[in-house]
Amino acid sequence: MGIQVSRTGNGKRQVKASIDYLARDYSRIKQELLERVPELVPEWTDRSEADLGIALVELFAHMGDILSYYQDRIAAEAFLPTATSRQSVINHLRLIGYELRPASPAWVEVALKYPVAESGTVAINPGNRFSTEDPKLFFEYLGQQPLELPLDSAQPVCTRVRDKTLFFSEAKSGQTHVLKDKGIIPEGEHPFELFVDGEPWTEVEDFSGSDAQSMHYVLSQLGDKSMLVFGSSSEVGGTVMELGAIPPYGARIAATYTLDTGFKQTRSFLLHQGQTHQEEVGLSDGEPGQSFVLSQPPKPDLPGVLPDTVQVRVDGVLWERVTNFVTTEYEDRCFTVELDADDRATITFGDGRHGRIPNVGASIVVTYRTGGGTQGNIGPGRVVKVEAAADDRVKSRNAQTIVQSGYGSGGADRESIEDAVRFGPMFFRSRDRAVTADDFRVLLQSEPRWRGSKVMALHQSLNRIRIYFAPSGGAEPSSEEMLQSDRDINEFLHPRRMVGVQVEVKSALYVPVRFAAHITVDNRHFRSDVTYAAQQAVAALLDFDQLDYGSKLYLSKFYEALEALDGVDSALIFVLARQRTEVTPSNPALSATSLKTLWQTIAAIDTSADQFTGGKTVEEHVRTRFTNSLNATGIASLPAKGYIEVREHEVFVLDNIPNPINIIATGGY
Repeated sequence: MGIQVSRTGNGKRQVKASIDYLARDYSRIKQELLERVPELVPEWTDRSEADLGIALVELFAHMGDILSYYQDRIAAEAFLPTATSRQSVINHLRLIGYELRPASPAWVEVALKYPVAESGTVAINPGNRFSTEDPKLFFEYLGQQPLELPLDSAQPVCTRVRDKTLFFSEAKSGQTHVLKDKGIIPEGEHPFELFVDGEPWTEVEDFSGSDAQSMHYVLSQLGDKSMLVFGSSSEVGGTVMELGAIPPYGARIAATYTLDTGFKQTRSFLLHQGQTHQEEVGLSDGEPGQSFVLSQPPKPDLPGVLPDTVQVRVDGVLWERVTNFVTTEYEDRCFTVELDADDRATITFGDGRHGRIPNVGASIVVTYRTGGGTQGNIGPGRVVKVEAAADDRVKSRNAQTIVQSGYGSGGADRESIEDAVRFGPMFFRSRDRAVTADDFRVLLQSEPRWRGSKVMALHQSLNRIRIYFAPSGGAEPSSEEMLQSDRDINEFLHPRRMVGVQVEVKSALYVPVRFAAHITVDNRHFRSDVTYAAQQAVAALLDFDQLDYGSKLYLSKFYEALEALDGVDSALIFVLARQRTEVTPSNPALSATSLKTLWQTIAAIDTSADQFTGGKTVEEHVRTRFTNSLNATGIASLPAKGYIEVREHEVFVLDNIPNPINIIATGGY
């Protein structure tokens, strides 16, 4: 702050100050105030911190610093690009009719198992609630009517046992072996298969047509168990009779077979993540524009209200939810739902001109659901408990009798501030109509049902649009789910597209990705903990929400993620590959067979020893086995350009082969 001192005609001192508007923090404000002291109060010469005047200057500087901060924040929150508060962004975008996307609940398919002797019908009623453990998540059946599951037509539950070692041959004539497993199914779609040292043998009814070279066996039933019989050799009247081959001494006898578990399984049904609540929010006072705030969620960190599920009954009569009251009449029974920054919902009624006012004293009851988020995209077998069910035969199901074989899908977190700032203006520009391909994409991604999904729209011709769609969550949709998405998307776009334009909805191409690496763990860390952290770091780079169409995954990013982990001394990546690649002499396609062979070999690598034959270290042994495995399968393991690309209408997935992110660790505890 500049100070100018002058004298007036009568000799009085006049002080003029030029204000420095950049002096906005504590130190600058204090400095400016102290610079004014000699001119304004020349007799004040003490500058020690103990001086009362200095204490007052510091207090005023501190107050000025705080006021400057709030001025900056207020100015920043007044504009959408600079707003950082979620509530400010909500208020800005609400002016153009854009609502931030709430969290989306996941869905999962489950079935129930019952003993084979059970009969009759079990009922899954609307509101039946199932749950997972650690963390506790609720899933509900949301059908309009009870779902009846007849047990008489339920399918038997079988399990396939693969390559199980039964015993080792003693090369005796007429060897027999009784299998310990009960309920073996000898025939059918997946019959009994026997292998001797990896060679398949053939089942026969008896050995009457077999000789010493015939690799035959007989499978007979002993009650609820099965018995294997092999060939024999005997001497009759000086003549050696050989009926069927005898497995050589020490040969490994293994089998693959199907077991009847004694249970049967109902047809599957859909559960949706979340909880249903019913709340009497109060009585109408007859005033225009009445508002009621729902009590859920009680805390900001709990799952919020799902606005699409809100139903309001006034004195028992169901009212209609509208986006706003602009097009409503005075007699329309309607209401709006608005979410705040904590996903707490406010129900608002009309003012008597636009939207009806509830009668004085009318009881207002609201039914709604809370939940949603990516946490609902659970893995198989996570639904383990029935929380609420009217049918006792449903309520008695537990972790052993609830079948959830697939992954949860469709769960998405609420829209972030960054996405809202980006999509809000785009939505305003499209003005709820679809002309260009980009309009189709923006409208679909702005719709709460499909926010978080991957959408690509392409012009196939002047009057045809093709949309490649991948629902949020990352799981590949079934054909039935894609048919439903096709119907929903076309229904949504019908009033918004130009007359004569046809919309074709196709599923995105789901491309399996494989990753394998060797890491050296610091001796001060647990190997298992570091391995798990490495798998999570790689999975985060391949996450569905992180990759959009056209993204590039650079090899250097994986090295960066692995080497940034605590406990990782070094990392060497062997495989970063997509299953569908062009077939060239230097880059052969990754076939399912070659990938399976590679992963079986990698999984068999033993890192428990400190030294291997020939003086090789563990690390050298691992790298040699990797190299040999890759050469044997002909797999181009690393991308030639240093990255793999998510091409148009592609989605990367980690499936088909167990443990697609394979981390082999050495060192550590």
